Amino acid sequence: MGAIINKRIIEFGANHALNILGNYGRDRRAREVKHYSISTDSGIKLGRIKPDCSYEQFLEKIALEAICEAERLSDVITVMEEEYAELCEDYTALKEEATDEGQDD
Repeated sequence: MGAIINKRIIEFGANHALNILGNYGRDRRAREVKHYSISTDSGIKLGRIKPDCSYEQFLEKIALEAICEAERLSDVITVMEEEYAELCEDYTALKEEATDEGQDD
């Protein structure tokens, strides 16, 4: 019989709305979980752990994935803000151009 996932990991997952799904690998007849996939309800993948993973290893993995996701989102926001600023400049220029054309008439 394979290792059983740490009870504290299960509790943490339940308390923080994490999905912890067992994956059996190619040999489904063995019925031993090869690893567990961890994700949020919104579909963010937080990685995978082995059944014998300690609670501390689990928390470390979750924290590292959360940091990576936060950095990724920060980069996306930065790009969006830059593009928004460009759109505002274009809008302002078009608005001024339209105002100038209206005064020429």
